[in-house]
Amino acid sequence: WIRARRRSGRERLAATTARVASHKTFLLCASNAIRRLLDITMMRSDKRIGMFLSAMLLPWTASSQATQEEVAALRAQLFALIPAGEPARTNVVGSWVRLAFHDAATFDRANPIAGRANGCVDLSNVANAGLNRVIDAIEPTCAAAATVSRADCWQLTANVAIEAAGGPSIPFRVGRVDVAVCTGAASLAANHPDAERTDEHTTDVFVTRMGFTQQEVTALMGAHTLGRADAGDSGYDGSWVAQSSRFNNQYYRDMVQLPWVRQTNAAGDRHSWRIPGQGRLMLNTDMALAFDIGTDANVNQLTCSTGVGNKRCPSTAPNRASVDRYVASNADWIADFVPAWVKLQELGYTGLLTLPTGAAVPPAPAPAAEVAPAEP
Repeated sequence: WIRARRRSGRERLAATTARVASHKTFLLCASNAIRRLLDITMMRSDKRIGMFLSAMLLPWTASSQATQEEVAALRAQLFALIPAGEPARTNVVGSWVRLAFHDAATFDRANPIAGRANGCVDLSNVANAGLNRVIDAIEPTCAAAATVSRADCWQLTANVAIEAAGGPSIPFRVGRVDVAVCTGAASLAANHPDAERTDEHTTDVFVTRMGFTQQEVTALMGAHTLGRADAGDSGYDGSWVAQSSRFNNQYYRDMVQLPWVRQTNAAGDRHSWRIPGQGRLMLNTDMALAFDIGTDANVNQLTCSTGVGNKRCPSTAPNRASVDRYVASNADWIADFVPAWVKLQELGYTGLLTLPTGAAVPPAPAPAAEVAPAEP
């Protein structure tokens, strides 16, 4: 009789524990789904309603509780969203990386919580123009993954884009926390790099404010090999490389091996570098990795070029040695890019992120793209 009573008590306790776990899972899933709805409300609708809901739901803000299986399933669903043909494939992989960068690159060591990747970008700020289309495209997939935070989903989306473009499989940890308000005083979009400036500026942004090394800065800039600039979003137009859905070191090769000349748009407010007769571009912050193109104060008044003309830009930029190393070896660039990219994704979360729970799931291979002609 005593053994039966003890067994009955253990069974009741086990049943109660299971019910509590089930309720916690439900509450977490529900709160994550509501917060994603709240984020959309904050960005596109009545801010007063969003602020009220945010105050009510603040205690339920939680980091991801995702399992390996759930992350693997989400990864496969994201791969399925990437088209095989061009130019759609280029636009998707480039814009996914841009969204993740814009969410994470507002980080400031002086204010690490506010600027870290948090699943929220200020769509009213011109620096984030066009990202509304990206968010709309991936939001149903991210929202369906109820145990994965939106911030985690955005960063995973970029990793999927890089791998689909032939790049490496990037280590990924979960636990980023979503926020609902990133407009007004909460918007840190002004922290993004200004492409009109030089390595002085990128040093201020990446090294001084964010804590990167110059080598990490040079490696991260190679992500420009994916996607293209859209005049309707940024004021710049063109891709950095000819085959801009391939993740490789062509960005660095073109930077130092092709003839670039300065160009100013009709409005006089956008300066870029062009190959005569072609639509590709480099920005000041790109060219300043390899060449001395001036200072932040005078860069857009100077007239040097690379590979053409008599007034050549000196190849004396502080990061030139790293650029030359990446020109010579795609493997060296990848080896430096991956830890720098992971560092960017995890800024502000030191000691807070974890691997998804459960046994590791072998990743499914990235879907193949349509065959493109060789790089010229």
